[in-house]
Amino acid sequence: MTIWVDGEVVFSQSSWKFICEQDINVGSETLATRFGWAKRGFIFEVFDGDTLVASADYAMKSLGWKQVLPLVLLGMVLGFSVEHFNLLG
Repeated sequence: MTIWVDGEVVFSQSSWKFICEQDINVGSETLATRFGWAKRGFIFEVFDGDTLVASADYAMKSLGWKQVLPLVLLGMVLGFSVEHFNLLG
């Protein structure tokens, strides 16, 4: 994660966590940020103390079994056809 303020990098770090929480000093204020993947999708939140200043939530629709089953069956048919008819040489 890299955070820029007015074109200047103020924070840069890599992490294996799904949500990155960092404190950023902007002038004389310290803002806490949360960015990453939650069960509902991608989130971005900015806190000033305990007060939520800004937030963005990008919901991700998950695939259900009705969408996955045809893909699995198609993969099985294609895999069988390639192997049985020796389609790749």
